[in-house]
Amino acid sequence: MRGLEAGEGGIRRQSLLDIMRAEQNIAATTIPLRSMRRDFTPDPRRLPDSPSKLLRAFSFRVKISGFDLSTGEAITRYVNVALDDPLTRAEIENIGLGFIDEDMERYGLAVTDVIIDIGMKAGVQGTLR
Repeated sequence: MRGLEAGEGGIRRQSLLDIMRAEQNIAATTIPLRSMRRDFTPDPRRLPDSPSKLLRAFSFRVKISGFDLSTGEAITRYVNVALDDPLTRAEIENIGLGFIDEDMERYGLAVTDVIIDIGMKAGVQGTLR
């Protein structure tokens, strides 16, 4: 970032606008995913393309809220769930919660809420596999 401020490099205006449009498209699908019934599967055709390569065909960010067991402070964590095939909203959220449950010592979090935050599919960039 400092290099950009010092004028040592930069990003093309068109590239920046493409990135911004992709982010806006991803954000536009957030509300429908959050309000979708838990037993429904997200429609892959309605998921935005990822602006970069994904590990698998689909990627979902799951928001996990709770409080720190030692201090009682409210905490929000995000985990990414990469899938080859889309699952139901409940299954995606349960996988995300499973990451926290598996490593409770690391997170030290008493979970109060789990919700799918963002979803996207592999776009023209493809996948890493």
